[in-house]
Amino acid sequence: MRIVLITQLDFLLTKKTIKAQIHSHGRFEEGYDNNNFSNGDKWVYYNAGIDGFLTTPDGSLKKYNVRTAKVNVISEDLPSDPKDPERKNQVNPIDVPKIKEKSLYTKKYHMKKNRFIFRIILCSIGLCFWGCFSEENRENKVTGQLETQQDYIPNDSLSLSEYSSVHGFMPEDGLIPTAELAIQVAELVLKNIYGSENIEEQKPFFINLKNDIWIIEGNLDDGYYGGVAHIEIRKNNGEILKVIHGK
Repeated sequence: MRIVLITQLDFLLTKKTIKAQIHSHGRFEEGYDNNNFSNGDKWVYYNAGIDGFLTTPDGSLKKYNVRTAKVNVISEDLPSDPKDPERKNQVNPIDVPKIKEKSLYTKKYHMKKNRFIFRIILCSIGLCFWGCFSEENRENKVTGQLETQQDYIPNDSLSLSEYSSVHGFMPEDGLIPTAELAIQVAELVLKNIYGSENIEEQKPFFINLKNDIWIIEGNLDDGYYGGVAHIEIRKNNGEILKVIHGK
C-alpha cells in the first residue's frame, strides 16, 4: 500500500530521499524511504491508506487522499515532539480510530443470548399450540356432554292415561321380527344386569325362535367353565319373559 501512495505523489513532488514517519500497528515507526519530495516535506501514513499527511518545514500540516492525491493544508504551527525536540516539524502521533474486534467472551455471550431468545420463541410457539389443543378438547368434551344429556330428558308429566284409549301399532311380524334385533335387545338387558365384560366374554350368542319366543344364551369357549346368561323375549311385543344366569 505504501508503494501505491508514493506512486500517486510522484507527479506532484520530485525525487529526494527523506526521513518519514509511518503509522503501523497502532504506533508511528520512523524510517527512510525514497518518497521523492523536493521541498523537504515529511510524509506520514495514516488511517489504513485512506488519508495521508505531509508536514512542511514551516510547521503546516497537509492532508491528502490516497485515491485522488489531493493535498490540502489543514493546520499550522504544529507542536514539537517533547521526546525529540529536533523533530519539531513532524507530526505527533495521531489517535487512529480503530474497530474493536469482538473478544471470544463477547462472541460466546452473544451466542448464548441468541440461543436464549430462540428457546423463548420455541416455548412461546409450543404454548400457543398447547393452548389451542386444550381449548379444542374442552369444546369437544362440553359438546359431547351436551349430546349425552340430550339423549333423554326425564319428564314427570308423562302418564299412561293420555293414550289408554288408543290402540298402539303392532307390525305383522311383531316388534322383534329378526334375530339381529333380538340379540341387540338381549345384549342391552344382560349387560345392564351382569356387566359388560362378563357378557362380552360369552359372544357369539346362541339364538333360537320357538313358539314366537326368542331364546338367547351365552357361549363360552372350550376350556371355560361356568354358567351362561339366558334370556327369553316375546317376538310380537318384545316382552322380556325370563332372565337367568347359570353358575
